[in-house]
Amino acid sequence: MSKEKDEQSVPPKEAEQTGRQEPDGAADTVPAPDSAGSAAQPEQGGDESSEIGGKKPFHFTRSIEELYDAGAPCPTDVQAAAGADGTGGPPDGNNPSGGEEPAPKKGRWLHRLLYVTVLFVVSIVIALFIISVFADRYGIGKPDQKVDVTIPKGATAANIADILKKDGVINNTLAFRIFVRQNKIGGFQAGTYTVNPSQGYEEIIAVLRDSDQNKNNVTVTIPEGLTIQQIADVLNQKGVCSQQDFLNALDAGGYDLSIDMALPNDPSRYYRYEGYLFPDTYTFLKNSSGKTAVQKMIANFNAKASKASVISLAKQQGMNVDQIVTLASIIQKEAASQAVMADVSSTFYNRLRVGVNGKKLLQSDATVLYAKRDLTAVLHSTDAALDSHYNTYRYEGLPPGPICNPGLDAINAALNPSTTNYLYFVSDANGKYYFAATFADHVKNVKKAAKAGTAKAPGDLSSSS
Repeated sequence: MSKEKDEQSVPPKEAEQTGRQEPDGAADTVPAPDSAGSAAQPEQGGDESSEIGGKKPFHFTRSIEELYDAGAPCPTDVQAAAGADGTGGPPDGNNPSGGEEPAPKKGRWLHRLLYVTVLFVVSIVIALFIISVFADRYGIGKPDQKVDVTIPKGATAANIADILKKDGVINNTLAFRIFVRQNKIGGFQAGTYTVNPSQGYEEIIAVLRDSDQNKNNVTVTIPEGLTIQQIADVLNQKGVCSQQDFLNALDAGGYDLSIDMALPNDPSRYYRYEGYLFPDTYTFLKNSSGKTAVQKMIANFNAKASKASVISLAKQQGMNVDQIVTLASIIQKEAASQAVMADVSSTFYNRLRVGVNGKKLLQSDATVLYAKRDLTAVLHSTDAALDSHYNTYRYEGLPPGPICNPGLDAINAALNPSTTNYLYFVSDANGKYYFAATFADHVKNVKKAAKAGTAKAPGDLSSSS
């Protein structure tokens, strides 16, 4: 009895030296003394709370039913003790043991390596893209050679970018489109151009907007004094449009003229817009339309007429613009040079205002040729009786409309005639003009001109004036 008492009275220090440590809740696992006061002896193979080999055995704190509960964790006494002494914390759903799990260092290292690798690759790709855009933008590293590119009518910036890439001029269509959009560039013209891949975007775009560098463009010069039929033939020969397409465009009408009146719908007028296709040098696109050519020429007339103050000066002469253009067309055909245009103009004004032998007949051979609708025709004396309102030998005043498309010098002469009393004129083979106020003096001048070789069309009717 005393021995058992002594064993139970071992001081804590001695128990600590033996390495034994009672876990929390030991009172629940150690059996209580029996009625005789002695400790109950464990059955053979029974009490597992005793130390084995100096190590503390595991004790399950859950019943066997709990162990078979699906997914239920099974903490041991040691784990429970770890939670109890504050080192592992209370058990939770993610870590039932309550202890701190070691970090997966190898997995973290792989994730970081993958992140750095991806970041590096993306940076390289972006850098290469920027370099390629810069090189394409300034033509760096591209071949120095000439390339012909054809831009179709109505092509957008995207279409042009695709064409340039297809022809090897640029490499990056997106960069080209962004450049065009940011700089608000427009005015691309259809046609064929010669560009160089080594050029930057600015140089390439400048070429594509320059009509002078368009290989599909054709330069056409329309001389003063051509008729609509003759202009149509020139445009057809130059490949601008067909003759019929041009004439159809004129017949369709609808063109704006900056004049003081609408053009008359005179059925005896051959072409309504005759006289308003201003003679000049034009640049047209090959295989263009007749309407485009007509619009360009009429727009040119409007600009020139406005600058020359045609409307106000016509009123000073008691005429409208159409009458001035009609008179100018006759002056253009009858005067060989600008030097005599004012005197020729004065002669016709005198015939319109004073008349000859009581009639205000212009008696212009050029109007008879136009009336015959055959500019290569040979005039005969019988043509003076031709029944046409364009025949100024038969009909007084101005013809129904212009007989050609006069230039600015002839228009100015019609607006500003010299002051004379001339009623007749004739020219010789050297281009010298002889003016006269009477028919008798005119006959003398005809003889003078004949000595030098009279410059007149075959069958000239002027001698019968």
